[in-house]
Order: sequence, then structure tokens, then C-alpha cells
Amino acid sequence: TVSTNANPFRGMRDIDAKNSPVNYSDRSAAASITSSNSYVGAAVPVRCVKEEKVTPATPAEPTGPKAAFLGDSITEVWEARTSNPDFFKSNDYVHQGQSGTMTSNFASRYNWVRAKDPQVTVICGGINDLAENGDYWVPLEDTYNNIRMIARMAELSGSQVIIGSTPPANAIWWNDAAWNAAHSDIGERVVQLNAKLKALAEECGYTYCDYHTALKDDQNGLALQYSWTSSDRVHP
Repeated sequence: TVSTNANPFRGMRDIDAKNSPVNYSDRSAAASITSSNSYVGAAVPVRCVKEEKVTPATPAEPTGPKAAFLGDSITEVWEARTSNPDFFKSNDYVHQGQSGTMTSNFASRYNWVRAKDPQVTVICGGINDLAENGDYWVPLEDTYNNIRMIARMAELSGSQVIIGSTPPANAIWWNDAAWNAAHSDIGERVVQLNAKLKALAEECGYTYCDYHTALKDDQNGLALQYSWTSSDRVHP
């Protein structure tokens, strides 16, 4: 028999499971082909398994737009908030930003990006995972793995990959005061996620775009001068 194994995208977890341990032992480092044969001898079934790494074929050069951006509301409103309304169009950029989405949702929307066959794929997200949108908790490792898998798919399609850091935030305005008090470490968690994303980019040869360092204040929040409004402090 022949089976193909690949890492799944990690979805959202019920908020009640937040303090339960997470088992990551089922995640393989890369896709593989498993060939196996079963034998019966002395009334004891014996199964021999041989695993071989798959070498992907060299992809064709992309023929689509110069860059496609995949993300959440920060990506979605980027085009609308620039002082140059033709910024995306004039630079041959397209985007698939969607407000409120978590990185587990990026998987289905990557299909739109892939269909565009962009020369460069820019991935930026994560803040909605940390904000526990919809009362769902996503472990930091799952957020990282979702972005990692999308980056790998983009790479295999022949697109150059840019991973954008999650922009700084140390409070979530759409969550209440009690939630923010209980999550006072969110600014540090953004820093932890970005450290993992930067290491991924260095390991895989992707470009890392460090929005965080450029936009942060001394409390690891979004500096006031870069915030969309003075009360937002999440969206640049």
C-alpha cells in the first residue's frame, strides 16, 4: 500500500481546553511516502515499512502578479488606508485580507492566492489567534505551524515567500477590560511568535519583513503615531 502523510492545518480549540496539554507528536517534519507489505508467518502478522522522502518537482516560474498578500484585517485595509489609492494596482499587487480571520482560516484562502500564481507571496497574521477571536484559543505553536505550512505551499508553487512579523499590540480593543487584564502578556506573546517566524525565515531562506520593530513603542505595543486611530492600537 502507498499513503501520503502531510501535516494538517491546526484549527481553533474551545476556550475551555486552554490549560490542557497539547500533543504535537503527530506532526511530521515533511511529507513522505510510506510503502509497506504485510506477511503472515508462524501465525504472526509481520508488517515491513519503508519510508522515503519525496523530492518535489521544480515548479515553473510564476506568471501572475508581482505579489499577493495573505492576511487578516491589517492586510485587508492596507490598500484603503494608503495615501496612494493606486498603490497596490500600480505595483501589480493583489491581496486576500479578511477581517477577523485566524491563521487556521488562511488555508482555504490560500487557494485564491495560489490561483493568481504570484511571483511573491506575503503572509502576515496571528493577532486574531492571540486575541482568541470567537472565544477560541489557539496555541502559539499552532499559529506558527499554520503560517509555516502556507509558506511551504507557496514555496513549492514557485513563489518567493515573505513572512511579515505580527505587528505589535499589547491590548485588544474589541475584548473587554477583564480579558485584557487576564492577558496582559499579549505584547510578549507577539514577540515570541515573531521570534519563531524569524527563525523559520532564516532556516528556509524566506524573506522576513520586520513590521514589529518598526512600529512598536517601548511597551511592545503599537506606537501611537502608527495606529489607525488613537484608541485602536492594533491596526497600523
